[in-house]
Amino acid sequence: MATTKGTSHVYGIDQHTLSLTALSGPTATSGGRSSRFALSTLGTTSPDGHSEIHIISFDDPDQGDAQDTAALTATKHKHTVGLLAIHAVPWSPTQLVAVTGVSGTMRDSVLQVVELEGDRTNVLATLSVPEGCVRKAAVWPIMEGGGRIGVLSDAAIHVYDLDGSSFKSLWSAPQDDPPETLACHPSSAFLLSTTDGTALRSWDTRQPPASHATVTVECAHQGRIRALDYNPNVPHIVATGGDDGIVRLWDARRMQGPVTEVSEHSCWVYSVRFNPHHDQLLLTAGADGLVNLESVVSWSFARQVGTAATAAEEGDEPEYDEYEEEGDRAVDGLVAQFDDHETSVYAAVWSVEDPWVFASLSFDGRLVINTVPREEKYKILL
Repeated sequence: MATTKGTSHVYGIDQHTLSLTALSGPTATSGGRSSRFALSTLGTTSPDGHSEIHIISFDDPDQGDAQDTAALTATKHKHTVGLLAIHAVPWSPTQLVAVTGVSGTMRDSVLQVVELEGDRTNVLATLSVPEGCVRKAAVWPIMEGGGRIGVLSDAAIHVYDLDGSSFKSLWSAPQDDPPETLACHPSSAFLLSTTDGTALRSWDTRQPPASHATVTVECAHQGRIRALDYNPNVPHIVATGGDDGIVRLWDARRMQGPVTEVSEHSCWVYSVRFNPHHDQLLLTAGADGLVNLESVVSWSFARQVGTAATAAEEGDEPEYDEYEEEGDRAVDGLVAQFDDHETSVYAAVWSVEDPWVFASLSFDGRLVINTVPREEKYKILL
């Protein structure tokens, strides 16, 4: 079911959903761009325990006044077991990496590479990890040695290369505490970050497999960390979101404390995502049903390049300053808050093709597509 509420475009299904990813795809529309998103159902509400992958295409012809001309279409693909998570891959617009489990539970969960074919999925490769079940996975956005994938199991962190239809183990690190989430470095195939409990850890997989991270912050939040993302353009800046309702930004080069924090959620934060093109924009989503669009311009590529250039001219070390000067085009802080959801929002992602479009997904099967407010867009572009 597709509907439009103001400038929000809603796609709803009568099943539970947890996972959302943005897909690459064609950009040829009449005067605009096409965005593609994929969501997966758990399978727990399906009579046969099977899951579905829904591909939603959103065409916004002009990103201008004619919002009512935007088109939203969808296709469904049946998967024979429950899906816990899906991830887009850089090597194919029709393939996905999926964490699958019996009837959408963690029991016997494995990693699969699936191809979308007709109204079904075709499993191309399957991976079972030696230390228990697959809990989470992430795909490196860059291609080196084939498709590189980070995997969290009950008791270890793994890195694999996907070679055709088989997985090659590259590195692993045993863990005393079950890891919670992970993110792959946007420009290095050897670096990744993970969280477990309240701890944030960074890893260099060129080092011998061991239980010790290269950098660790033991109490990054006062509650479990559930969300993690790298700034794609300034990759030493990492964002985390926790059960304390706070989103924090960290400088991985010196982890004495967060460089800034945002407290716009009233409870658990499930998702944090930097805009891949305009990294001063940060999406956050949580159990309070809200999706927040934040400006973190002080930690963006444009700001840091300008600060470094000024410091170099003056012979000083670059400092991290917030935008506070009168007349600046953009400032740090909340840009907009979206309350289109009625239950916990587990994912919010940016479009691959259109930098001003994003989607969010809540547990009740509601996908909402929104756009960056025009005023903020002009602050960035002008």
